[in-house]
Amino acid sequence: MIARWASPSEQAAVDAYRAMWAGLATAARTAKPDHAAVRRYAADQALEAVVEAVRAHRRQRRFVRGSVELAPDLIRVEPSQAPRSVTISDCVDARDWWWPGPGFGPASSGSADALGGRHRTTATVKLRGGRWVVTQLLIDPAGSC
Repeated sequence: MIARWASPSEQAAVDAYRAMWAGLATAARTAKPDHAAVRRYAADQALEAVVEAVRAHRRQRRFVRGSVELAPDLIRVEPSQAPRSVTISDCVDARDWWWPGPGFGPASSGSADALGGRHRTTATVKLRGGRWVVTQLLIDPAGSC
């Protein structure tokens, strides 16, 4: 594991990762996949995955409530002197992220449809056009960390 945010570039990459999650949370709460923060901080596979997840919720008329807790760690920085790509490992805590309504509730309720749990997550964040964007987002099932 690399020391936390050893450079302003590393901090900017982590900030973009956090902003992508904030955008995802807002998009999920409103079931609007075109939220500006999602498109600003995600690209490529990450953008496709986030937009499709929100679209699926929208088709099912599910609106997410609650929040996620992030604890990102840098596991790879390339190149080390002037980073252009950063890999982040996280254990995203979604135990307080859930769908309200009949049959749905917080993860602690034991609902099979709760989004909750702790998910091992790996993200690739790249510098593109002078700004950092999440380009790959791999989220493992609940209970993976």
